[in-house]
Amino acid sequence: MNYSKKIDRNILSSKKNGWTPGWFDCDRFDSELIDSIMAFQREHSLSDDGIVGPITYRRVKTHRLFEEDFIPKKRNKRRGEKHIVYGGNKFPIKWEKVILWDDHGGLPAKEGCYYDWSKKPLRQPIQFVNHWDATLSSEACARIINKRRLSMHFLIDNDGTIYQMLDIQHVAWQAGSKLWNTNGIGVEISNAFYTRYQSWYEKRGFGPRPVITSEVNGRSVGPHLDFYPVQLDALAALWAAVADAIVIDLDVCTTKGVCEKCTSFTCKPFINHYNLTRNKIDCSSLDMQAVLKKALPLTV
Repeated sequence: MNYSKKIDRNILSSKKNGWTPGWFDCDRFDSELIDSIMAFQREHSLSDDGIVGPITYRRVKTHRLFEEDFIPKKRNKRRGEKHIVYGGNKFPIKWEKVILWDDHGGLPAKEGCYYDWSKKPLRQPIQFVNHWDATLSSEACARIINKRRLSMHFLIDNDGTIYQMLDIQHVAWQAGSKLWNTNGIGVEISNAFYTRYQSWYEKRGFGPRPVITSEVNGRSVGPHLDFYPVQLDALAALWAAVADAIVIDLDVCTTKGVCEKCTSFTCKPFINHYNLTRNKIDCSSLDMQAVLKKALPLTV
């Protein structure tokens, strides 16, 4: 693709997502901007095509929040029985930190960024997809996916707080294809991924994240930041609650890469994003069997 077409693509991306050439220390949409974008992409181990697509946008937004010393808002946790919502009904979850989209401090999905199934028969999801958000916090993640006109059912923050962004009945735009979205549920687990952001977590009082090297689709990933133990405990509780609510087997795919059975819904219900598409690496460090071991005793 020549520079002229890349410039046009970046202008469209800028209008859609709200970024400016200044984000890359440039003044205008020109060849210099493309070179700066490519340099940023190489620095962050991204494909250096010079276009601010979805992944590059998320990375540069996270980097800007880090540079601005972003401070997430303090959010009140709900009191009383904890639950998730499916089809307008409440289902218990054995976890103390849950905030729904309509709670004070909730993080609702943006209207028009998901398929509203409120007037349809009860949806029967058969797949749960784990993502890592590559942002600093769930609040930052919600901002980005709403800006990109995407959606997610659940977010898990750095302290283990679970946010439900919309009723499981609705179809979130989270897995990459209409078929996967219609049959799935998604969670974004907060993790900025790059080790350069470790200081942000320490400064905010979360403590250092584990640093790990992982592997997916036959290639090494890392070293990179891993999840906090409390996030894995929250994920286990969420898996158990979802399995009970929608009545699916609580079992996991352990394939470390694209799984043809996952793409056709004939594998285990709980999977990672990389099981669906080769250009994804989330969540390469997630020990699925370890989380499953935590989740099984939490089912009803």
